[in-house]
Amino acid sequence: MRMWEELLAKWIDISLLVMRMWEKLLAKWIDINLSVMIMWVQTYIITFFCFIIIDKIKTQPS
Repeated sequence: MRMWEELLAKWIDISLLVMRMWEKLLAKWIDINLSVMIMWVQTYIITFFCFIIIDKIKTQPS
């Protein structure tokens, strides 16, 4: 019985360790994804405004 308790305790420790590792990896991955997404959104907005400005310049009678 004692051996089973020790094994179970070890297994729980290892499981917690793995879970913490996964949490860290997931947090890193989410951070990277968020920064990439923000970058894309910024690029999209800048491009959009550039097209509006170019369009306004083109439609103005010279």
